[in-house]
Amino acid sequence: MRCPFCKQNDDKVIDSRESTDAVMIRRRRECVGCGRRFTTRERIDEMDMPLRVVKRDNTRQSFERRKILSGMISAVRSARFPCRISRTSRSASRRSCSTARSAEVSSRSIGLLVMKELKKLDKVAYVRFASVYKNFESPEDSPRSPAR
Repeated sequence: MRCPFCKQNDDKVIDSRESTDAVMIRRRRECVGCGRRFTTRERIDEMDMPLRVVKRDNTRQSFERRKILSGMISAVRSARFPCRISRTSRSASRRSCSTARSAEVSSRSIGLLVMKELKKLDKVAYVRFASVYKNFESPEDSPRSPAR
């Protein structure tokens, strides 16, 4: 690690602490050259581990946020809140990524997260999305009460 003060590339770690959620490590370092101390934070670079989506037929595809966005836009085509869809899809994307303990997440869990977000946004959009997502063919197939 390069010292931010003297730019020397030689230091020693004095203290290491894991964050409460175990996502990051905080390290206290001391430069061997100038003796000054500084703090670094380390976390896994998620770009190195692309998220894969496990489909219903057990095939795997790379995760694409635009697919979530297009499904939500279709559901809210005449909704009152089209400007909030991008933010909602981003939220669902982040949650699906953060809930995945491995590099894979099921399409079912992504769909449930999207339905949960749409339910908060607009009930009609929620029902539209759910009808496509759950393959409803008649009104009797629809849920009596919205999924939680």
